[in-house]
Amino acid sequence: MPSSPPASDPYREALGLNLLALALRLDHVDRLSESLHLVDSTHMTRSVAVDINLARLTDAQRKALRASPHDTAAKPKSIWLPLGRTARTDLAPIQVKDSAGAMLTTITHRATVRALGQGLRRAFMIWLDSNPDAHRPGHELQRLRHTLYRSSWLIEAALTNLIENGSQPAVRHQSVSDPGVTRSVQIRQTAHEAVDILFAAPDNPFLSLLEMVSSEHLLVVEVDASQDHAVLRYDAPVLPALESDTQGSRFAKRRWRPPSWASLEHEFTVTYETVIPRAVNSYHATVEVPEELRVRRLLMTSDNDAYAVRLLIGDMHALADQYETLAATAPNVLELELQAIVSRAAELGRRRHGDLAAYHGYVRACYRTFTHRLPKFRSPAKKPPDAKKLCHDLGTPGRTLERLWQLSELSETTDDLRELTTKLTPEILTNWAEQIGTAELHLDIHVDNDPRENAGHTHWSRRSFGPSQLSAEPVKATVYAAFVDDPPSLAASVGRLLFAVVALVVALATFLEIGPSDLAHALVDGPKGTPATAAGTAQGGVSPSGPISTADALVTILLLVPGLLLSRLDIPSHQTVLGRLRLFSRYVAYAAVSVATGLALCVATRRNDDLAFPLVISLILLALIVAFVLLDGGIKAYKRRSRVPNKEAVPRWLIADIRRKPRPKRRTAAEFSTVGRSSHV
Repeated sequence: MPSSPPASDPYREALGLNLLALALRLDHVDRLSESLHLVDSTHMTRSVAVDINLARLTDAQRKALRASPHDTAAKPKSIWLPLGRTARTDLAPIQVKDSAGAMLTTITHRATVRALGQGLRRAFMIWLDSNPDAHRPGHELQRLRHTLYRSSWLIEAALTNLIENGSQPAVRHQSVSDPGVTRSVQIRQTAHEAVDILFAAPDNPFLSLLEMVSSEHLLVVEVDASQDHAVLRYDAPVLPALESDTQGSRFAKRRWRPPSWASLEHEFTVTYETVIPRAVNSYHATVEVPEELRVRRLLMTSDNDAYAVRLLIGDMHALADQYETLAATAPNVLELELQAIVSRAAELGRRRHGDLAAYHGYVRACYRTFTHRLPKFRSPAKKPPDAKKLCHDLGTPGRTLERLWQLSELSETTDDLRELTTKLTPEILTNWAEQIGTAELHLDIHVDNDPRENAGHTHWSRRSFGPSQLSAEPVKATVYAAFVDDPPSLAASVGRLLFAVVALVVALATFLEIGPSDLAHALVDGPKGTPATAAGTAQGGVSPSGPISTADALVTILLLVPGLLLSRLDIPSHQTVLGRLRLFSRYVAYAAVSVATGLALCVATRRNDDLAFPLVISLILLALIVAFVLLDGGIKAYKRRSRVPNKEAVPRWLIADIRRKPRPKRRTAAEFSTVGRSSHV
């Protein structure tokens, strides 16, 4: 229990407050670039480049962020600058370099925690003073601010401990109504009640700030303040794949995945989720893979329009509720509000239709790499005969984006816009809001523009829509990538191995003079079960009732040829992405060699007239393996011609516009995220 107020340092208070503000919004960052590399199927590394612009900082911010507290100059020589945030579980050191390769000084974790603690305590007092109840005589918050100092000191000490040590397990405290309550318990209970009053709302911004500083570290470096523009680079710690379905629940049901040795995949899909601060204008994501792999699909979605779409849906519901009242009291206001809603919905349709056209062009470019036939997309929806039909169709499930595009074409003129507003009813407005939300029209699409086969690049830039520029919410971006094996792959070598084993078995049957009729009879009669004896052999080395005189040579061929072909195969570990993609080919090779080995054992231990049954069984097994190989090739061809991935990272409006019957979306093979990392680990 604190008996004195926490130590206060004006320099650290100002430094902590400015570090928090800049770390949340990154006002000083013009562009973020990330290069993603898959270490294996469950780990990813990131190389980050940050373009900073110190001209965005005010003189007061520069002075508060000065690297030396004794620097009293109006414009300090160097300042502390946050570049990003990392999870507390990432303990690896981070080295930041400038464009010349020089190492920059990074502030220590201890110094950062002390500055953030001072700044957060100051922010708490500002938050307390902003509450009207803190100035109401007799209120609990007013007593906490002016008379119950020790309870206030306790809250400040708890904030400092939370920043230094992270969140701790909840402790059940004694109630003040219990007998034997001490003064310390009363102070603690008063502080607890004040916290409950201050943070009653679950979406409290101070709680979000507190969650950030208690679960993440700030990456703060010392930069030269004399240059306004600079490019800084650093390698982020290794990012593990997510495992749990929900965030922050220790009892969450984990997503079941088959073991890496049993996961047969034709393409390895990955999603990477990150947050782009609202002040950043440009974000680049580059994905690079080894030369043996190829990037089949790469796209990025973001919720840049989420705030504007959320306001649009809210306005639709609000106007539907007040429709009758406005129609009776203020019809002109109702008409203007309806026109505004139609205009915003039409603009949303134009934006998403542009994204759809860009995606169609991207898929056509992908098709040109392996065929001359272009992909076939769904034909445009039939235009409704009048505005009433269009308003009704837009409120029904289906191709919502296509209807919004038709709405934008119809609302080009003022007369058409007025006609549209007369067809809108409260029911139609509610249906519009439901369909816009269900179609996930707040998500935009950015496609790959890198011509290299083993790399991909996608670029996001801010596009204002309605009141979106007024939002301080960060933008959540998700990168989706699908990797496949390069065409001269293990499958071709395994095919040659399988062909060699089939040729050996057929050649053995020919050598033993076993024809198709003998194989058919052997399949019906089954094995005779008589071991080989030392009976005489006929000319040519084959005796109808004894062992084969050339059995050793045949066994050697059956074992040596497949074994040599298998040893020449490049079979990577099943923990790597390439190993996951080549897992089926690996099992095909093992199965073919196993069939040859089993046949060699039969040749060495059985009589000549009893080899028909092992031969027919070997041929049947090889035929099944060949059938599976052909089926696998057909599935790969189908996957290669897939126009849109049916994954959770892809918005529903894109899937619905390309697929006639959308199916439930699936998750990717590996999911990486920098959003809420500490809650997943």
